[in-house]
Amino acid sequence: METIIGYGYQGTRAVSFDQYFENIAATGTLKDDTTFVVNRWNQSNASGAVLHGGQKHGGVTQVSPGFRGEVGAKNEDPSLTSWKKNGMEHLTFEDDGVGTGKDKTHFFSFVPATFFIAKGSKNIQLEEPRVSVRFDSAPYLAYKKGSVFTNVRAAMDYDRKYPKTRETASHIYDAQHTPDLTVPKKAGKSIPGTSTSSPLHRIYYDTKKRKANRATAIAACLKEWPEYAKQGKDCDEYPFSTTAEGASAAKGNFSARALTSKDNQKAGSMLSTWFSDDRILDGDAFYVKVK
Repeated sequence: METIIGYGYQGTRAVSFDQYFENIAATGTLKDDTTFVVNRWNQSNASGAVLHGGQKHGGVTQVSPGFRGEVGAKNEDPSLTSWKKNGMEHLTFEDDGVGTGKDKTHFFSFVPATFFIAKGSKNIQLEEPRVSVRFDSAPYLAYKKGSVFTNVRAAMDYDRKYPKTRETASHIYDAQHTPDLTVPKKAGKSIPGTSTSSPLHRIYYDTKKRKANRATAIAACLKEWPEYAKQGKDCDEYPFSTTAEGASAAKGNFSARALTSKDNQKAGSMLSTWFSDDRILDGDAFYVKVK
């Protein structure tokens, strides 16, 4: 059995993998002392450049020791006997930091290519997945460099039972599940962002759009609750003003509600922290789940 565990990082443009081979059983032509597991990782596809230790391919350098069984690997016995004693490899790759755009993003696909080579028989290659990674140097996140796996479905979670953000969580839940009952009133209102609908997209650099979203939501709150500010409340909006789906261009497909300031500001702080923790960049898609 093969298991691959990947690690993204905060603070460095690197990625690591722990690759395990467990419960190895030698049968038929497979022998512990004459069968070898050659462990390679390729760039982009199975026929791409092999990522050898210390060599750069496509802007990424493997900085861990050479793979077991790799040509030229020192003091590495790739036999099944060796793998049974130590069935794990730790692999670390660093990005060169060049990237593109304001956030210096660089996308890279890793493809494991592991072969069982038995004497007198054909090589057997394991079926292994492509692993896609994005490196970035976004200046507005808490950690200015980092990496994430691109096949992850990013989702921010709120809980209506959490006392510090109960009002905000309930507002988002209502906007997602009973939008026709929210402000502003609109027949057939449809609001994105749930796991079963289209995602939201973060905006950071377009401050004009963010301000327009906020102004539109505040206008809706003032119309429904003209004295909300004097009552110690904030105008909460969903989708968030920091998203491309915000109120200014939503054609009424948004919700605004006057909420207790402390509750609303705590929820906003949680969202900001999550953006940094999950490295949600300008333009990235994400969802919002409410329990």
